[in-house]
Amino acid sequence: MTDSLIVILSFLAGLVFAGIIGFLRMRSIPAIRRKIVENMEDGILVFNTEGKAIDINQSAENILGWTIGEIKGKTMEELFTQKEDLQAFLQPDIINGQFHLQVVDVTQTYDVRVAPLTDETGELVGEMVSFRDISRLKEVEDELRHLSTIDPLTGLYNRRYFYSVLKTEIA
Repeated sequence: MTDSLIVILSFLAGLVFAGIIGFLRMRSIPAIRRKIVENMEDGILVFNTEGKAIDINQSAENILGWTIGEIKGKTMEELFTQKEDLQAFLQPDIINGQFHLQVVDVTQTYDVRVAPLTDETGELVGEMVSFRDISRLKEVEDELRHLSTIDPLTGLYNRRYFYSVLKTEIA
């Protein structure tokens, strides 16, 4: 009888232990997600359903020069009119795109995405604006465009450039 009681108690202790571990893991998921958002390079702004800012991550603070205290409760229009380069995103048909931001004599290009935020039931609870620095990508694109139209030996425009100009002039 004591051996079976020990087995049953051991089994119950294992279940309780597994339950506690599972509960602690579930409690730590929001903290882990928060840490990921805080440490990512992409800037994140979060707006509630009334269009008021409720959160900003560290990268967005660094890029835009705002703190959570400065943005909290302000609408997208109030925030973005403070930055002339961001005003294009106030247009209702522009959801995703690119903007240029001048920060201390350096212009950087950002890819911007606006995504709806929903709760567990699928109900809309806000929007997330994320932006990523793509300045280096744009530099490489410009260099490739330049290399595709200039002859490397002579430094003059090549045939590809000539045909593209000819096509636009004839049209």
